[in-house]
Amino acid sequence: MNAFVTIFYDWSRLVAERFTWAAPLAARLVVGWVFLWSGWQKLQILPTMVKRFADWGIPAPAAMAPFVSGVEFVGGLLLLVGLLTRFAAVPLMIVMIVAIASAK
Repeated sequence: MNAFVTIFYDWSRLVAERFTWAAPLAARLVVGWVFLWSGWQKLQILPTMVKRFADWGIPAPAAMAPFVSGVEFVGGLLLLVGLLTRFAAVPLMIVMIVAIASAK
């Protein structure tokens, strides 16, 4: 029994070590797709988004709505493709912090 547990433990550890890249890849793809899709939809209804930004009290809604939509779209695309992911994550974090603060 002890040998079985040792072999099973070692096998599962070896398999897990070989797939350490899978979880960050899945997270990056999902988050990238969500931001890409959200930004694309906001760009499609830009006049409505400008009105919503004004209703939410965000300053300069005519400038901020296309900017935020573009940041989400381009940032999501970069995350999805895997280019400049760290540089794309910073503006996306700022957008999300402002969105959470304005929603509260």
